[in-house]
Amino acid sequence: METEIVVKEEQPDVKPEVVVKEEPIDLTTPLSHKLKRQLEYYFGDINYPKDKWMRAKAAENNGYIPIDLFLTFNRIKEQTSDINLLTAIFKSITDLDVVDGKVKRLKPIPDSFDPKATEQCTVILRGFPREEPIVTIDEITDLLSAHAPLLSIFRKKNKKTKEFRGRVFVQFASPEEAKKKYLN
Repeated sequence: METEIVVKEEQPDVKPEVVVKEEPIDLTTPLSHKLKRQLEYYFGDINYPKDKWMRAKAAENNGYIPIDLFLTFNRIKEQTSDINLLTAIFKSITDLDVVDGKVKRLKPIPDSFDPKATEQCTVILRGFPREEPIVTIDEITDLLSAHAPLLSIFRKKNKKTKEFRGRVFVQFASPEEAKKKYLN
């Protein structure tokens, strides 16, 4: 962002006018796509209905969550500290409303959660390396999203040690999509 001070004629009692020029934000970069995917996940049907903390934050402010709060999320803060970039990305997501530095999910939360239906849409992929370098969720997403749209990816970890167990749970939009891509 660039700040320009404009002084109109020399007048003793007139303060200079400050004009803030915002540079356009490029939402086509790999970073923007990565952040958008993560933000869509936070507000999506897979995460948001089960995320009690986020829904409690939204309930404090008529459904809105301050955008700067997302800069404290580990997966966001390791990629950016730019509030303007996050705001622009939030504005580009059609299911969200952005007002005065806050964001709100517009879509109602689904009435029920059917674990059986979720199970039918989920594929478990095994055989990922357990030692360094451990495959990241972003790498798995990049690899798999070229074949079909993904709803979520979860790396299975040991509950006590938090070490990756070499298995990945991938959820697709429908059982047909899951079967078509990975059971042939």
